[in-house]
Amino acid sequence: MTCSCPKCAAEIEMNAAGISEEGSYTPCPECKSRFWIGKESFARRALQKEGKLYCDACGKELGCLTVCTGCGVVFPDYYLLQMSKPQRRQIEKAKFSWSFGSSSKPAKQTYSIPQKSTSVTPLSSKFLVRAVSLVVFAALVGVGSHVYIQNKTERQYAASYVVALYGIKTGVNVSLSQCARISADWKAKTDAGHQFVPRLTASEETRSQRVNNELDPLMLKLDKPPQKFSKARESITKLYGIHTRLNSLAATPPATLGGFNEAVGRIDGDFKAAAQELKAGLPTELSEELERGKAKFKELKDL
Repeated sequence: MTCSCPKCAAEIEMNAAGISEEGSYTPCPECKSRFWIGKESFARRALQKEGKLYCDACGKELGCLTVCTGCGVVFPDYYLLQMSKPQRRQIEKAKFSWSFGSSSKPAKQTYSIPQKSTSVTPLSSKFLVRAVSLVVFAALVGVGSHVYIQNKTERQYAASYVVALYGIKTGVNVSLSQCARISADWKAKTDAGHQFVPRLTASEETRSQRVNNELDPLMLKLDKPPQKFSKARESITKLYGIHTRLNSLAATPPATLGGFNEAVGRIDGDFKAAAQELKAGLPTELSEELERGKAKFKELKDL
């Protein structure tokens, strides 16, 4: 990972694998000043007021966006680099430094000679309160971590979903353009009294293959959706199937021009209807991500 010294701005190569959540001080090889670097989760980013952030997945410096522009990870965890250790970490360390019991030695117990039984001293109420507080805190942390991980998983799935939609729409547009070219050439040759063999050009075949090679891995990312996105997964699978039909039609047209044009129109109509059905049934999270995707991918604007 390549980062820069917060004092002299010299570029420094760091071994990301050696950076822990506890953090540590490291000397700059150029100006010899010591700076602090540690790993933090995205949940802490709202508390971050200074220093530089680097994506823990690819090492690229993060800006103000919630997605890494280097590797595309949404809500990435990060490495924090600044001159001194964050003040909040010192506060947290003091907050959770609990003491269980006194460090002083207990007073020696005395017994009277006639008495044969001994008494049992109960646990101090102070110890019980601290123990219960620790259990409650651990439970809250566990629940909070589960909710955070679940929300992060849903956000990443939503981002992958919209990118897959973009790939499908791009593939459909490519196939429709190829079908339109074949239909125009077919009609021109037929009107001139020439025989015509409808087929894709070498460049068209290469482009279709490239689109499919990029789209198939995107669909694999959607194989295990969160429960709330299961219906949306079925809808995009239906769109993907229509894209495949249109792609096959462009590669192997039927025997007649009329049959070819009719098949293209029917598949195009099926795609538009399925797209409207998908959009109407999207959960709020996917619908909002789609609106953001329309600003980024022009192919989605007419979806």
